[in-house]
Amino acid sequence: MIGRRGFGLLTAGAALSVVGAVGSLRADRGTGRVPAAAGPLLPGLVDRLDRVASVTVARPRGEVSLARAGKGWTVASRHGYPADDARVAGLLDSLARLTRETALTARPELWPRLGLGEPGTPRPEREGSVERENEPGTRVTLRDATGTVLADVILGPAAPPRPTPDGGRGPALYARLVAGERAWRAGGAVDLPRAALDWLDRRLVDLPAARLDRLTVEGTDGAAVTLARGPDGTLAPATPLPGGAPADPRAVSLLADAFEALDLADVRPAGDGGPDAALVAVARATAAEGLAVEARQTGAADDPAGRWCRFIVETAPEASPAARSEAEALRRRLDAWTYRLPAHRARRLATTDLTGDPA
Repeated sequence: MIGRRGFGLLTAGAALSVVGAVGSLRADRGTGRVPAAAGPLLPGLVDRLDRVASVTVARPRGEVSLARAGKGWTVASRHGYPADDARVAGLLDSLARLTRETALTARPELWPRLGLGEPGTPRPEREGSVERENEPGTRVTLRDATGTVLADVILGPAAPPRPTPDGGRGPALYARLVAGERAWRAGGAVDLPRAALDWLDRRLVDLPAARLDRLTVEGTDGAAVTLARGPDGTLAPATPLPGGAPADPRAVSLLADAFEALDLADVRPAGDGGPDAALVAVARATAAEGLAVEARQTGAADDPAGRWCRFIVETAPEASPAARSEAEALRRRLDAWTYRLPAHRARRLATTDLTGDPA
């Protein structure tokens, strides 16, 4: 919800400004020009959702562009990488479900006090110890394949919860149409991530330890370690560790899970990284069905957060049809990209020492 995840609770100063803006509606009412507070905020949008070809989300600190690609979505402003389709669908659905609850001020100078200023307007200024509110909102623009605007709205922070027919409290927010004449208190909630990366489909690979027959990590310093499934069904070091040292169970478990629920931290096109950096480590997981995924990390050995990773997906000759199908889907997703991994996962995929509890 935009109030919880996007803007947070209104500050005390902003709350006072909102009271002033809402209070000014009384003057509007006196003119007899207050529109009925009923129906959808974006009339007709629910019937046009299948025509939406692009979405632009403009915030004060940047803009995210989403584009429809076949049955899914891509983040055009992130090199066209696949988007989280469920998140985009949720955004469109929540916009179509917004309803007009209360007609608010028609005075543009008061809109920023409701968090409905244009995203490009200046940030709040301070006069002594008092902050003068000039809060920009988030502008969401929907267009069809020809570029025709289907919806253009500025969303502000959460409004006080609204009573529902069953005696509960429903979500509400402040909003206004870009081409509209006034602000509204709208019923509903809209989930708008703050960061561009949060629009991406972050999942890369998901190979839990239970699927693996073997996992090998080789460092460029010559160190290597291999986990193999033993007679007891568990993954354990395939050969004795240096000096006969015992393996730490937690270190083994973390390495065995290195390819499980692996997400990206950043992404760029495969050919967009300049000169090839030094290879740091190669980790290879082989599943029982004949699927193999190799992660090749490049960068600085002492900077896991700064490394980039390429994936190679292969299948054994005896691989099952399901494994071949999974491999093809992984290649379509991974082959054209280079990824930055979360630092703790990058370290795990370069682990060759299983004798101590990892940090």
